[in-house]
Amino acid sequence: MKNIDVLFEKNPDLKNIIITVSASGMDEQIEFLMDLIRNSGGNELFVQDSSGRIRRITEDRVIRIQADNKSLLVSTMDGEFRLRKSMQEAENMLKSSMFLKISRFEIINLQKVKNFDFTIAGQLKIEFENGTATWASRRYIPLIRQRLSKKRTGDL
Repeated sequence: MKNIDVLFEKNPDLKNIIITVSASGMDEQIEFLMDLIRNSGGNELFVQDSSGRIRRITEDRVIRIQADNKSLLVSTMDGEFRLRKSMQEAENMLKSSMFLKISRFEIINLQKVKNFDFTIAGQLKIEFENGTATWASRRYIPLIRQRLSKKRTGDL
């Protein structure tokens, strides 16, 4: 692990926080650090557990969100919860750099994906860290490929 120096520079003219990472070159440690900074301070979702109690979870705990009747099913490492919002509302609440819509009815957390498996038949199977899997809609595959290629080149 390389040494990391953290500097603060006050600039009253700025409205947003700007973080610059300076290094001799891009490597896995730099990529990890940049992803960590990008995804810090995630949003919170208020979900309902199986007993009807409202719980607060941070979006970094979310594995995927699926449409299920008139609500959304939120899968986390801690279990499944209900979210009483539309898919569009949920999509707008989540950080776009961390989440990817893979069909009209499902959004996944890219940080919880273990493996993408593009089959010979042109389908995309997505396996998650918790052992579950899902399939992407065929019409979304070109958008998914584009997004994943951007993620690899650091354009996200």
